[in-house]
Amino acid sequence: MMKSAVFAVVAVLSIALVFADECGEYDPQVYICCNAVLNLKPETASCCDTKAFNRETHMCCNSVINPRPSGTPACCQSMAHDSELYVCCFGTSNPRPSDNVQCCGPLAIDVYTQVCCEGVPNDRYPNTKCCATVSYDADYYKCCSGSNAIVPINDVCPPYNILEKFVKKAPKVKAPKAKANDVKKGHYGNEEIVRDPVKLWKWRHNQ
Repeated sequence: MMKSAVFAVVAVLSIALVFADECGEYDPQVYICCNAVLNLKPETASCCDTKAFNRETHMCCNSVINPRPSGTPACCQSMAHDSELYVCCFGTSNPRPSDNVQCCGPLAIDVYTQVCCEGVPNDRYPNTKCCATVSYDADYYKCCSGSNAIVPINDVCPPYNILEKFVKKAPKVKAPKAKANDVKKGHYGNEEIVRDPVKLWKWRHNQ
């Protein structure tokens, strides 16, 4: 019986010494060693790089201690959020727009109402296609190769080599505003500033 008690004491001391290797001698009931840095030991202690934290109330994200959010906690880079309410896109925490979420660059979009064109969120149409960073309804418009101009589907694309020469001097053209039922009619549904090569060519031709 005595031998068993002595063996248990020796085992406990051995464990304490293992934890004391990096931080010297300390009471493991009071302190915790985190990467060679001695910290006061909180309840349910864990280490976050060189700092100690209570993992029931906080969480460690990329060596940064954050308050533990409710719901389903998750890390987004060095920030903690509730993944039921937020979505992490390339290190940026975004409010979750719907259950049909998708990342578009650092932003979150609803795939039922939006489309991602080369990392830029755009409106979704009945027959959506992308022309570089702008979306359009392919039932009514087409994308001109090279110039990335969006023109009515039956129009001829202007010569790109002519437009390219004068594009820096040409004015910027604003896409038409959306009106009632515009999505069904195939009109633009956003306010993006675009360069319209058709208008640019006509502008240059009339100079």
